[in-house]
Amino acid sequence: MKGMTLAGYDVLIREMSTGRLINMLRYSNDVEARKEAAQELGRTMDIRATAALALGLAGQSEEVTGAIFDALERHSLAPPEQMVFLLRNPDSKVHGFAARIITAVSDKTWTEQLVSVLTDADPRLREVASDALSRTRDPRAVEPLIAALKDECAAVRQNAVRALGGIGDSRAAEPLLCALRDAHPWVALEACSALQMVCDETAVEPLAAALGDANLGTRICAAEVLSTLCDTEAARESIIGGEAIHGLIDGLSHAASEVRRISAWALGRTRDGRAVQPLLGLLDDHDTVVRCVAIHALTTIEDPRAVEPLIAVLKDNCIQVRGAACLALGRIGDARAQDHLAGLLEDDEAALRLCAALRLVEMGDGRSVEPLIAELENQDQSVRKMASELLEQFGRETADPELKRRIHSALESVESPRAPQEDLDDTEPEDGSNGSVSDRSEDIDAGQTVLFPDRLLH
Repeated sequence: MKGMTLAGYDVLIREMSTGRLINMLRYSNDVEARKEAAQELGRTMDIRATAALALGLAGQSEEVTGAIFDALERHSLAPPEQMVFLLRNPDSKVHGFAARIITAVSDKTWTEQLVSVLTDADPRLREVASDALSRTRDPRAVEPLIAALKDECAAVRQNAVRALGGIGDSRAAEPLLCALRDAHPWVALEACSALQMVCDETAVEPLAAALGDANLGTRICAAEVLSTLCDTEAARESIIGGEAIHGLIDGLSHAASEVRRISAWALGRTRDGRAVQPLLGLLDDHDTVVRCVAIHALTTIEDPRAVEPLIAVLKDNCIQVRGAACLALGRIGDARAQDHLAGLLEDDEAALRLCAALRLVEMGDGRSVEPLIAELENQDQSVRKMASELLEQFGRETADPELKRRIHSALESVESPRAPQEDLDDTEPEDGSNGSVSDRSEDIDAGQTVLFPDRLLH
């Protein structure tokens, strides 16, 4: 040992000690000795110690097993290359431990090692690596993950799709569109979700092309992603300025109701006036949800051409459709609708009466006051509560002193339907609204039947 430094001597002793501790863990008959060996091995990052600890789990007493698990927790901080080396170990305990550690990582320092495993011959290793990359979300992995979309193992493809969605790089848009046609349904479903994360205005053209795809799922997903892209003005301009708007309009006449429904929804979000006439054609669609979504889309576009057709829909035999039309007419705010909305104040359905009253209150139409006062005697507490709130709102907003007095007198003569904690004038709504019923119009329903088409989409 002549000439050896103190540090070098210390390393040699540690290496000799690791081998001795491994033998003690494996072969000692003394439980305390095995437990102490496990604890000491936990203090070193030697790869031999990690493998020995993982292998040593079998056949140990509960006390020794606990010590081994504690030691392995420390080894979870081992360098990426060491864990990848252990992942390739043929022993199930060793590679199982490594897989558990690797699939929990989110550190981008692991990316290089994980990408190297994506092309391993063993599909089990590729699955672990692709799963881990879905958490690291490192853009450097985009191209290798795109290549993994063609992996023979469906689990690897699904993980790769999820990882690409998490990274959110637009380079993945077209490959993910192809993944919509994957033979495995879980991969295709994952691709639909991922596309909404990676697409921007640069993806509008391939999405527009996908609207004509023979695969129904691909077409529906493309329309859904386009509707999401309308959140950004640049993408919305690309949609209405290119082929996508025509593809969505074509979808309104598709044989599948799912395609008509999502196409109508997306068109509403574009707010493009060219969609009005085609959407009006859906107001007599045999599918209730399609009719409701078409009405919602027309509401969003707010084109006065929709007023007369929507007035006609107030006679539809479906309460959801009539309710959607009522809300739409109120939101468009055209005076032509007021008399027809007032007619709904005598409808048999309380939800529709309240819906009409809500819109008339917003329009400042005093014809809603007496019907709402009558609702204060309704047996349904939720109806009484809504009527009370609408009257309070109208009382605050109207300039007519006689109506103010009438409302004040009616509200004083009945017990308030509010719960005690809601009766505090200084309490601000948690959602940041001004407290008016119009801010919470989605609260109106008919029993369990929701009137609002955006809820019917889900």
